[in-house]
Amino acid sequence: MEQKGLIYNEKSTQRPRVSEEAVNRVGVIFQASPRKSTRTASRELALPQSMVWHILWKRLKIIPYRLHLLQALNEDDKLKRFYFYCRIRIT
Repeated sequence: MEQKGLIYNEKSTQRPRVSEEAVNRVGVIFQASPRKSTRTASRELALPQSMVWHILWKRLKIIPYRLHLLQALNEDDKLKRFYFYCRIRIT
């Protein structure tokens, strides 16, 4: 009250604090099934998806991503890649 002369508390402009319980719950659920999506986990944990993403990224240092297989790899692909490298290097 002395600083700004207000009786009520000012609204915080910071992001809400993440509890250690929420961090532990997210860690447990992703250790049990690492392929789970952040949306599914947020529904199961009753947390916002942005909070689940933030916990994974900032607190647990886990980068959530999903691999996309664009093309099947064959046995002779390594050899083809090597020949391509040799051809590019010569020219």
